[in-house]
Amino acid sequence: MAEARTKFDREVLLLDAGTFTILGHPLATVIAEKLSTALDAIAAHQRITLRPLSSSITDLPHQRQPTYAA
Repeated sequence: MAEARTKFDREVLLLDAGTFTILGHPLATVIAEKLSTALDAIAAHQRITLRPLSSSITDLPHQRQPTYAA
């Protein structure tokens, strides 16, 4: 899946060069990528295997329901 890129137009004084365009990923995508990389590095250092959150919380409603039973 191709990521959408964001166009950043900036005016910068570069010996009267005018403006230039920088293409980059949206800020949320950059932050998510950095967070993912950091989590992978920490997991590798701690020698733990990461798994999808969805597989970890599949049974959560059944586990938590007794807490709210009258």
